[in-house]
Amino acid sequence: MRGLGWIAGALLLVAAAAAAEPAARVIAERRAGMHSAGTVMRDLRADILAGRDVAPLAAEAERVADWAGRLGALFPPDSEGGDTNALGSIWADRTGFAARAQALDEQARRMVAAAQAGNRTGFAEAYRATAEACGQCHRYFRRR
Repeated sequence: MRGLGWIAGALLLVAAAAAAEPAARVIAERRAGMHSAGTVMRDLRADILAGRDVAPLAAEAERVADWAGRLGALFPPDSEGGDTNALGSIWADRTGFAARAQALDEQARRMVAAAQAGNRTGFAEAYRATAEACGQCHRYFRRR
């Protein structure tokens, strides 16, 4: 009987580890994505400040927009714990989080469109709006 208890306990641990693995993967993916998007945004800011042509920046802006479009899916219900700076308010206020993620996506898409059009002023405005959308989400849903 003791052997069966040990086996049952081991099976429970294996099941718990298997369940935690997908959460750890999604947390790692979103951390890497946040870092990458932040790096791209810093680089785009430097390009704007240097007065560079914005048309060649469309691909980089697209990286931010693609990230923004995937953001909501990277916070599934089972990924609240672990090595993350995400606050529980993401899961408690899914509607608010989804609205802010959508705003980020919309602003990032504006940035892409402005770059593709070669519109330096429009790109700078869309960049500021995208950065503000990032900041809004961080204010409500990220540990400092």
